[in-house]
Amino acid sequence: MPHFILEHSPDIPGDQISDTLDALFAAASDHPEFPDPAAIKMRALPCAQQRMAGKVHSFAHLTIKLLTGRDTPTKAALAQDMLTVLDAQLPQVGQLTVDPRDMARDTYAKRIL
Repeated sequence: MPHFILEHSPDIPGDQISDTLDALFAAASDHPEFPDPAAIKMRALPCAQQRMAGKVHSFAHLTIKLLTGRDTPTKAALAQDMLTVLDAQLPQVGQLTVDPRDMARDTYAKRIL
């Protein structure tokens, strides 16, 4: 926990996405909200088909799934911190967004081998 899911337009090169995931992981690992870096999960999903206002644009959208318990100011600060990382890593991308989301502790299920 947490899950970082980076959806992005297909025009962003794979090595740049990989570097972005590394930078996000480094920032999350140093963040006080995540004391155990081993629990941080990162993945990227290219979106082959997408439209914004009816047109194709470059974008990267980061969803951060968190177990419930953080207040709004904490989540807002986390979103801003991760947006700063995205902006540094993906300066050519037209739209960058971050959305921290709560996952209910009572219903979250997990299996580990």
